[in-house]
Amino acid sequence: MPSRPLENGGRGLEIAGATPLSTDQHFKDALSVSTNSIQSLAESLSELELPQVRAAILESNDRCNLVNPEGMHRAKDVYDILPPETLDHILTCLDRGALFNCVTLSKQWSRRVIPHLWRSPWMSYYNAWVKLVRTLAITSEKTHHVILQQHPSEPTLSERDDSQSPCLPSTVTGAKTSPYSQFVLLLDFSSLYYIVSDAFLSQLLSFTPNLSEIVVNSPKQFSDDSLLLLGKCCPQLRKLELPGCTRITDKGFFFILDHCSHLVSIGLSNGTRISDRSIQKMAHMFSGQLQSFNVSNAALVTGLDPGLTTLAIWCRNLVSVNMANCQLVRDPLLGHFSDSLLELNIAHCLEVTDKGMVALAEACPRLRVLDMTACSLVTDQGVYTIGQSCQGLRRLVLDDRYGRVTEEVLVQFPSWGKEVLQRRRELGWKSGSSRV
Repeated sequence: MPSRPLENGGRGLEIAGATPLSTDQHFKDALSVSTNSIQSLAESLSELELPQVRAAILESNDRCNLVNPEGMHRAKDVYDILPPETLDHILTCLDRGALFNCVTLSKQWSRRVIPHLWRSPWMSYYNAWVKLVRTLAITSEKTHHVILQQHPSEPTLSERDDSQSPCLPSTVTGAKTSPYSQFVLLLDFSSLYYIVSDAFLSQLLSFTPNLSEIVVNSPKQFSDDSLLLLGKCCPQLRKLELPGCTRITDKGFFFILDHCSHLVSIGLSNGTRISDRSIQKMAHMFSGQLQSFNVSNAALVTGLDPGLTTLAIWCRNLVSVNMANCQLVRDPLLGHFSDSLLELNIAHCLEVTDKGMVALAEACPRLRVLDMTACSLVTDQGVYTIGQSCQGLRRLVLDDRYGRVTEEVLVQFPSWGKEVLQRRRELGWKSGSSRV
């Protein structure tokens, strides 16, 4: 059940001071929506071989729907039946609308659901993000004791009128509030390039100490200053995706490497100014933990420099590597990867030949996804070797016309079919796509 952003400018996050539902009908409506969402999820759990969990959820839904007309008394609900770990897993699959309805059910539901509701805030308007920053500042443990001493109407971050103030009555009256800043784990700005800037992030990142993932795509005002702040404020960072961030350099990336020791996934695709020096340092520092690396379309990274080779030799736990459109990637490099590699994109690496395919097949027999678009020097021999050695292959992406690969070798692997063997045009991507 995919998560969808709220269409109301992010007001679904402003729930700290929300009052409990006071009428039976409202309670029934909220309960019905929430339990229906959980029931839909329960039906899908049958495919995961969890019949006992599924039965418990369905049984709980039947009990939850029995509401006394004279009051709101009811039997045990899902919260009382399922283990906390199972309940948390279910909540991660619900969209924000369902999560908000769960918050209104009871105090115990609210305490359990609020961290999930705040895990990945997303709004499409800048003003909504400004309100979010104010809310985080007010409820942050670092500023909470200061805010309570101020007049409720006094601005904290910038001058504002009452219509722009977040709805936080419990905070300004001194009541206990949840430390929302502790709950923010993911910031996805992949489609919000018009919002991201160094100035904006200088306020937001100060209140996200537990941030583990950030995605920033092609902003015009994102530079090394943001990387320096990210390294200082977010030491728990595990996933860093910066496609199209053309203003970042080795200086900022070095700082991230020195201060964020938990990184397992790094994406630096599409024109970043990161050079081979950064890749070498990253490979040495994160050799035992790096799992995913994307350096496609990086103009300053080539196969002749030692960076990619160092990455392949040192990082033995790599699962996914994307070096599409990296110049001068040659056959010996492919033989250095470990057998942990499952996904590889070498699209438009024009100097890869059958020898590289043989080396790759020997080094990575567990390979599942291979994109070799425009590898025009690869022939039937290379594809046949991959097919024989990598029997778990789930997707092989070739040119629209297969290049020098003929139908004769492809028919020798009937199990591939259309689900495995894909042409670039069928995928609907551009020839220079950086996706695996």
